[in-house]
This record gives sequence, C-alpha cells and structure tokens, in this order.
Amino acid sequence: MAYLGIICSLLAMSIAAKCAPIPQETVDLTYTFDETTLYWPTHQKFELVVISNESASGK
Repeated sequence: MAYLGIICSLLAMSIAAKCAPIPQETVDLTYTFDETTLYWPTHQKFELVVISNESASGK
C-alpha cells in the first residue's frame, strides 16, 4: 500500500514538472568560458576577493 502512495506522488510530480511553463526570463548559461571566449575589452577581468573563509557554528 505504501508503494501506491509513492507511485502516485512521483506521478503527480512528473505531471506538474511537464506542465510548468518556461519563463521568458530564462538565461542560457550553457556556453563555456575559456581562452576563446570574447570579453568586453575595456572591462576589468573577474577577480575573486575572499572577505571571509570561516564556517558558521550553526547555532
């Protein structure tokens, strides 16, 4: 009987996922960033600045 509930839940989730429309604001991030990628010539290159590298205690 538990299997029936799991199957119904999975079926409902798959139907909901298929019915959800893709928003028009979708951004394609599938292109690669490598040495052949074009960049804006006057813009500063990306630089990672680490402000804090500590972990929280979780309390």
